[in-house]
Amino acid sequence: MFSIRIRSWRLAALTALAAGGCLVAPTFGTVRAAAYRSVTDQAGRQVRLPVVVKRIVTLAPSLTEMVFFLGQGQKLVAATRFSTFPAPARNLPRVGSYIRINVEAVAMLKPDLVLGLQEVNPDNILDQMTRLGLPVYRIRLRSVADILVAMRRLGKMIGAGRSAAFKVDRLAGRVARVRRMVSGRRRVSVFIEIDHRPLVTVGPGTFTARLIDLAGGRNAFGKQRFSYPRLSTEQVLLARPEVIVILCHNRRRCATRVRFWRRWPSIPAVRRGRIHVLNTDLLVRPSQRLVDGLEALARVLHPRAMGATR
Repeated sequence: MFSIRIRSWRLAALTALAAGGCLVAPTFGTVRAAAYRSVTDQAGRQVRLPVVVKRIVTLAPSLTEMVFFLGQGQKLVAATRFSTFPAPARNLPRVGSYIRINVEAVAMLKPDLVLGLQEVNPDNILDQMTRLGLPVYRIRLRSVADILVAMRRLGKMIGAGRSAAFKVDRLAGRVARVRRMVSGRRRVSVFIEIDHRPLVTVGPGTFTARLIDLAGGRNAFGKQRFSYPRLSTEQVLLARPEVIVILCHNRRRCATRVRFWRRWPSIPAVRRGRIHVLNTDLLVRPSQRLVDGLEALARVLHPRAMGATR
């Protein structure tokens, strides 16, 4: 595992090389044109890739998960911090975080493909890498449907088109099943606790908010102005959610947070014993595991409906 600190003089040198054409894709004096192809990313930009992609760098944990899910994890040469799933991802070299990307480290790896997450990775960093001649493919993920489309395209790019089609079809079938099972049922009011100190929930326009809707729920704080608003305990008491879902990783902290809410039996979710704990990544990380999160949330909101055929 490594992390190379960026030095301004090295970046200047890389930029100069790119300007002179030394860091751009190989010339055709020794490599046939057929060895390369042009693809359009989800930002509408043309990206030049080798026909056979062998070296991939991912700039967000969700993208790392997708590459592994498609069975191409062996092609990953680096990822960003918090790329911890699946387990082999923990051993990958790091190139910074998804916000603070070490451009020099990425360039030195000579990747065939750099996967960036639009609206998450800073545009100026992605633009800088593009100017250096790095093949940056930008992916836009705003919904479960976006994730499925992105994985189909990604599979074709990295040599897993047939496998991607099969796996994505299965995911789409699971999403359709959830929709079918909760269709026509009364929407259950739910409060999602992302963090406790400060108390943070999900507002409109987030992945988690869209999952609530797909799972047959109603976000108790869906009319807030911000995507991840801070709340007071009093606001939750007034909202009177029918279900409370606590997102966390640490079991001890989860238990502490559950005990906190049990002090307020005036909340319908507390009085009826409907406080649940789910893995944070399943509901906030835009990867194929959001489908797992969707199913888990639907079981919490509509246990009878979702248990009928399981």
